Amino acid sequence: QVKVTVTDEMSSAYDGYLSDPAGDGSEYPAYGVNNDPEAEGHLNLIDLRAYDDEDDDPTNNEWIPYDHELWDTLLNQLTWQETVDLLSHGYRMTYGIASIAKPQTIDHNGACGPIQPYGSGVNNNGFAKKYNDPDMSLRPSLYPCNGIAAATFNKELMEYYGKQWGEDCLWGGLSGLYGMGINTHRSPYGGRNFEYYSEDPVLAGQIAAEMCKGMRTRGVLIYLKHCFLNDQESYRYGGFVWANEQTCREIYLKPFQIAIEDGGAQNIMSAFPLFGMDWSGSQGFINDVLRAEFGMSGFAVSDWKGGVQGNWLRGVMGGNDLPDGTHSTVFDDVAPTSEGGTGEYGNVAQEMRECAHRILYAVVHSNAMNGFTSDSRIIRLTPWWQTTVDVARVVAIVLFTSSMILLAVGVFWEPIAGMISEKKSKGAKK
Repeated sequence: QVKVTVTDEMSSAYDGYLSDPAGDGSEYPAYGVNNDPEAEGHLNLIDLRAYDDEDDDPTNNEWIPYDHELWDTLLNQLTWQETVDLLSHGYRMTYGIASIAKPQTIDHNGACGPIQPYGSGVNNNGFAKKYNDPDMSLRPSLYPCNGIAAATFNKELMEYYGKQWGEDCLWGGLSGLYGMGINTHRSPYGGRNFEYYSEDPVLAGQIAAEMCKGMRTRGVLIYLKHCFLNDQESYRYGGFVWANEQTCREIYLKPFQIAIEDGGAQNIMSAFPLFGMDWSGSQGFINDVLRAEFGMSGFAVSDWKGGVQGNWLRGVMGGNDLPDGTHSTVFDDVAPTSEGGTGEYGNVAQEMRECAHRILYAVVHSNAMNGFTSDSRIIRLTPWWQTTVDVARVVAIVLFTSSMILLAVGVFWEPIAGMISEKKSKGAKK
């Protein structure tokens, strides 16, 4: 048995992790500049998928880079509320923004491949719905668990295997998959071993990298999970994990490094545990290691509302971009003065802008943008049946409330009326 005695330093670090990040009074980003889709010079998200015109060699086929000035133009168009909406709603999706013709994407949970029915999801634009597949209510084939995949030691087969996952995602309208799972097996009894490849980090990384390559040919966003040190299933929510840097780099981070560097995986899902006294999503390694060293280009989503551990804003400051859930009011206190805030949190707002940048950069290079052009518009319509349901809901509430009032009168009025009548009778006798 190993026991850890909490020191004053550890206690102070944990208290800091639970508290709000400090505002530094710095300048806020621009919001709502040229937000009208019909205005001259307005950009749609798809415009950032074009090739870089500054490159004179057309054979290079280089996308507009992440740090291109056009991204600043696009991000300036977003309003504060659009930025907040994008960063607040991440339950297996990314939020749609009509002003820049960004569709809502559907991401699904499947460390061993897509498992949801082909036709699931309100905004599903997959081929199954497009071609009215009579089997759209069915699920894809159940693929072997990742440990079996790793046991093949066959990189060529695994790339093909990844393409099949990608095909199922296209058919089911999925732009992202919360997988593959590449934590390291520590025990035969690990609760997620079926999602993870191996006890060997190099084998896990190389097999995952090949599958990433296959999935990317179908425009699917990959969320490597659970990053990292997700060593147990029971009580993993909020568990404290301890490891030195050498152990982390040589064993537990190695599969993620290989999958990002060799396989081109864009995104990760951060893990539940705290590293020492700090949650994985706010510890800082997402920016310092995954992005700065490994070259991860996309964004980080938390594991199942994991941002509620401690302060979500600290997750944003640490590189965790999106909750696997909804945080509708968490950004209220850091709003600019124009939105009712104190205007003291420009540093947090700048990080929020960077989170939005990473999400949009990943989505524009995914299958979610297939079929979009610079002239595309997203128009929000309320179908007749939705209006009917809303009206029926109001009528039902009114009828229910009225019936409860009548019931209460029926139950309690007769005894009360009897008591009043009795008192009047006694008064008349006197």
